[in-house]
Amino acid sequence: MIFITIIIALAIEILVNHPQRMRNMSWLMTYRNWVVKLFGKSTSWNGAIGVLGVVAIPLVILKIIQSTSTFSDLMYGFFGILLGVLVLIYCLRYRAMYQLVDELSVDSKNAITQMQLKTLAQELLGETQVSKDPNRTLTEQVIIQANERLFAVIFWFVIFGPMGALMYRMAWYLKDNPLSLPDSHSAGADTTDEAEDNFNSAAVKLYAILSWIPARLTAFAYALAGGFEDAFGSWKEPGFSEEYNIIQSNHSILKGTGLGALRLSRYETGVVQSEDDEGQEPQSIVEIEAVKAAGALVLRSLLMWSALLAIIVLTVWSSS
Repeated sequence: MIFITIIIALAIEILVNHPQRMRNMSWLMTYRNWVVKLFGKSTSWNGAIGVLGVVAIPLVILKIIQSTSTFSDLMYGFFGILLGVLVLIYCLRYRAMYQLVDELSVDSKNAITQMQLKTLAQELLGETQVSKDPNRTLTEQVIIQANERLFAVIFWFVIFGPMGALMYRMAWYLKDNPLSLPDSHSAGADTTDEAEDNFNSAAVKLYAILSWIPARLTAFAYALAGGFEDAFGSWKEPGFSEEYNIIQSNHSILKGTGLGALRLSRYETGVVQSEDDEGQEPQSIVEIEAVKAAGALVLRSLLMWSALLAIIVLTVWSSS
């Protein structure tokens, strides 16, 4: 049932132009602020316990619905599949990136292409003006963000069902929307600011931990779907230390293997950047085709994931 649910949800996500407002998660911000205000006087709620408390209640409600025998058995499990599809579509955020990359023109001198690049930059980075080499930056972001927009959501759905997908999506949302209470500048603001910092730090850590395994599975899929030797040659796993940053580690591995799998040098021109920033070496300019190639790499990796999941499901089914 999990495999069928994922295939249906992915087909809708890629092929159907559904309104993005269906994925509005502003309710989580309102609910989070209410919970933090309610228990904010307790210092134990300022960090990890507070984040887990915010995430836990929606997950418990979803789990109760998911495990209700009447709901699961109704119409031979149809409503169970429907719940999974709806939750998975709600938690994915891949279509916007996929559509923008798919429609991107390769004529870099065309005004329409420049507008498309700005729209893609706005979607991936939240701003239209990026670095001196925007194609390189956007290529890296397509490779990195495919994990959180697509692969990590599917991974946790496979592990815990709809509850797993929602868990990851909420952690992702809390990371992208830090807590900022309206009374943070009133008397006792230092205490409030500390509570906000602790809560936001715990939310970022939860997101990073939940992304750790999917990031490495996605990197492995990039290697299989592209240049295997170059991808693994670019696998950069930083050593564990007090300064170990999980998010930077995840991004470093995804970017290294993804660009290696693409063999990025094929898309570099002989033009180099001017060395304006002291200490930085000039780099070759990346052509716009690299952005589209990154989108194609993500799709091939998705097929790898789907094929592997199908093999696992068939093996389990045949042995039962």
